[in-house]
Amino acid sequence: MNNISLEKKEQLPFTIHQTKYLKFVLVKYKPKTNVYAVVSISSGDELGRIEWFARWRQYCFMPHGMTVWNVNCLDDIQKFLNIIMVSHKPKPKTIGVICRNYQDFQEWSIQKKHRKKIGSKINMYVSGTTTYRALSHPNHLRGLRLDKLVETQAAHLNSNYYQLIAQYSLYSKK
Repeated sequence: MNNISLEKKEQLPFTIHQTKYLKFVLVKYKPKTNVYAVVSISSGDELGRIEWFARWRQYCFMPHGMTVWNVNCLDDIQKFLNIIMVSHKPKPKTIGVICRNYQDFQEWSIQKKHRKKIGSKINMYVSGTTTYRALSHPNHLRGLRLDKLVETQAAHLNSNYYQLIAQYSLYSKK
């Protein structure tokens, strides 16, 4: 829902979603979050706004004063909130890290401040919605769908370095 063409940005406001009694109108486009007006279909009056509420890290409905709501209209608002929250969630990513060996991967992750040092055979870790996978052998790429490929400083010392680079194009997300 945040992927709006330039033409539509210039034509704000415009209706995004409509129910029997309400329409949801995009009134302000921003790169990360948008502002929507909740408008009565029968009167054309703006009844409230849906905006990003940073402290709760979600979109919230903010009704205008002295408006009265029934269960059906509140249900329509809840359904629209669910739609825009799903489109707002970040997509998980998998990043392949070409490294010389597991120790090199571990040192890289500590240097990048991704995680603290634990164990000696760590080949992956998760930070937020991103998974980092150690790649020191071509077999490590089998079945993986990578969003991005990065390398450690010592990656070029890996005897499989060029094979890993070549196979990345076969197994990367298209």
